Amino acid sequence: SIQVPALAHSIMGVSARCGNLRNLFLVNYGMVGRLLQACSSKSSVMAASFELLKKGETIGSLAMTEESGGSNSKAFTTRLTRSNKIFLLNGSKIWITLGAISDFYIVQAWVGEHLRLVYVPSSSNGVLFKPISSPLGCRGSGLAEITFQDVEIDEQHILPCKIEECGEIASHEYIVRNGRFFAGASGLGMGLGALSEATKVLLSKKNFKGALFFQGDWQSKISELYIRSIAIKELLSKIESNFNYFLSSGLDKFTPLKILGTQFAMECSALLVKACGAESFK
Repeated sequence: SIQVPALAHSIMGVSARCGNLRNLFLVNYGMVGRLLQACSSKSSVMAASFELLKKGETIGSLAMTEESGGSNSKAFTTRLTRSNKIFLLNGSKIWITLGAISDFYIVQAWVGEHLRLVYVPSSSNGVLFKPISSPLGCRGSGLAEITFQDVEIDEQHILPCKIEECGEIASHEYIVRNGRFFAGASGLGMGLGALSEATKVLLSKKNFKGALFFQGDWQSKISELYIRSIAIKELLSKIESNFNYFLSSGLDKFTPLKILGTQFAMECSALLVKACGAESFK
């Protein structure tokens, strides 16, 4: 099974080494994998897909964001409509991580007045994808824009969403919070990786005062970042130990974790870049 604490620490470790592998762990295992795992007892399709995903024999992506409204579900236009005994999926999604290399998508779409998740094999008739090939960074993450044109969907490919079936795990709020949690963990890992490399660079560089690493301004900034990493780890640990409670409560600790983790990664990365070109702190 895909357990939250183990997966969070795996994402941290991978993120410290490779941003593209980080996306594979965050999306394929952290978001898609946990959705399939939660729904596998209610759907043979989800169970079979989850087994293949665990073995590394398939890759899935979450097709949620749209050009007009980002991740704001109220702005979504992708819709699933019934046509006789089948459903037809129409709409488009953009900035989908792993979208260009996935074997299947978990698509958020409106079914009447309800937002549902739909399992869609990427080889289905009517599925078109356009790779986004020039983002700034993480160019191996398989970003894509995906269009669905009258894609036929069997009812068993619609993920269950009732509380008694899978504990709201297929809800929009669950997906957003789950994603923010693992994004925060990956940001922490990326930052610690950059900070470690910056330390190595500064230890190797010297000026008339000696190694840059031991000089006051650098020491002050590095110490500040390491102290901040401890605080983010504490928040991550608190969410891990109370994961389901925070998911179901109105107390949102996932968004602060994502923001803090992202800011930490950006500052540590900037410090690494500065260190590589530095002769002094200024």
